[in-house]
Amino acid sequence: MRVQIFDNGNIHDKRSIRIEVDNSFISFYFDTNDYEFYWISSQDWINHSKNLESNVPQNWRNHMNRKSWYTPAMEEFIDKCLSIKTN
Repeated sequence: MRVQIFDNGNIHDKRSIRIEVDNSFISFYFDTNDYEFYWISSQDWINHSKNLESNVPQNWRNHMNRKSWYTPAMEEFIDKCLSIKTN
């Protein structure tokens, strides 16, 4: 499992966000507690990143980019942990 703490992308929310990535799940926590407020299947992230689920109207990458607290650095970390090349 790989873990990293990020600044919150929402300038009005001072809580840091801890992301844990393993082969099964991507989990998001506010660093002030252990409450998992968001999780995504690692395989879903990989599949959506490779456009393998074309019947899904929105993929996780697009969904997360609409979250005010989510940042490009978080996406880069997840991709690196899951060995996804986006370029």
